[in-house]
Amino acid sequence: MIRSSFDHDPLSYNRRTDREYRELSHSHLSVLISGTPGQVKPLIPSSENGLFSRQMFYYMPRVLHWINQFSLQRTDTSLEFQKLGKDWIAHLREIQKLGVISLRLTDAQIVSFNEVFQTLFERSRKGTGNEMNSSVVRMAINIGRILSIVALLRITGECEEAGDFAASLRKSPRLTPDSQTCADNIKDGIITRWDLSIQEDDFQAVLSLAEPMYLHAVHILSFLPANEVKNRGMADQERLFITLDTGFTYQSLLEEAEKLKIPKNTACSCLQRWQKQGIVRKGEKRGDYKKT
Repeated sequence: MIRSSFDHDPLSYNRRTDREYRELSHSHLSVLISGTPGQVKPLIPSSENGLFSRQMFYYMPRVLHWINQFSLQRTDTSLEFQKLGKDWIAHLREIQKLGVISLRLTDAQIVSFNEVFQTLFERSRKGTGNEMNSSVVRMAINIGRILSIVALLRITGECEEAGDFAASLRKSPRLTPDSQTCADNIKDGIITRWDLSIQEDDFQAVLSLAEPMYLHAVHILSFLPANEVKNRGMADQERLFITLDTGFTYQSLLEEAEKLKIPKNTACSCLQRWQKQGIVRKGEKRGDYKKT
């Protein structure tokens, strides 16, 4: 569906009861996401609009070089996509036979997850009041979904290599019977609820998406009408803030601002604002600062 929308086939959404349906009709996604900021702004009428909450709009950098768009092997990509889809449907049916699969993070992973989003939540609260609260919560939900998908894809990839997909899926060390499953059911192989774990490097890789997603949301939020957003200049402020080390100097602040093409006066105003908000404090030496 996504590939077709990029090929300029029409795309639309419909909802019935509690389910959402996607249909290829009328709306060209490829046109929407490649528009200029000026074209994007009127498409997001308010911060409560569903299009904004689903983060469907992206900032597109300029294309400076043409790249060959044709496969050297003359591969029929449509057939390749069809094959991938049929393979995944077969795997999905095997997965669904297992029953309910729930992602279970370790205690340490839960602590890391909360620390990352608590930091973003507090940073957004101090910098923008309550304007970004809901967005940060939505990002946490999206990261949780991505963690589940990555964990599942990891074990399905390992099972494909093992040969017998269905049998090896049950034997995966990262897929275990739910703790409430009685011993007799486990002995007889009658298990309908499973706990899925995610390996640490995959967990950290997905969690590292939180910061870029936050910066993207800040950037898009700045496109909203003035009556919706009070902190209009926060996009540049956040871009500058994330590039700085935990401990930085006034000189390094100006250097990073220059790289980002942010005026010196704007950078100085950001520094004063951060101190007022309590997210940056002065260091022991003159010209030294530290993120709190």
